[in-house]
Amino acid sequence: MNKKQEILVILAEECNEVAQECMKGLRWPDDPSRLQKLTSEVGDLMALLDFAIEEELIDSSMILGYKDMKKEKLLEYSQHLK
Repeated sequence: MNKKQEILVILAEECNEVAQECMKGLRWPDDPSRLQKLTSEVGDLMALLDFAIEEELIDSSMILGYKDMKKEKLLEYSQHLK
């Protein structure tokens, strides 16, 4: 496995861990440790995103544009994000 492959594998794993913490937050919304656990996993994900940007697996100049497009779409179609 090369460096880029390793980053992609770990990035995928971190995405799954964020998703898992989101689901646990829905299952146990009153657990005070959920905020810290989800925050920790998002931090891990952000670290891998940085590595992916450094290795040019992600085009950092385009991220904010895609982010803004997603927010506009969610504002249009979501019941709760308006």
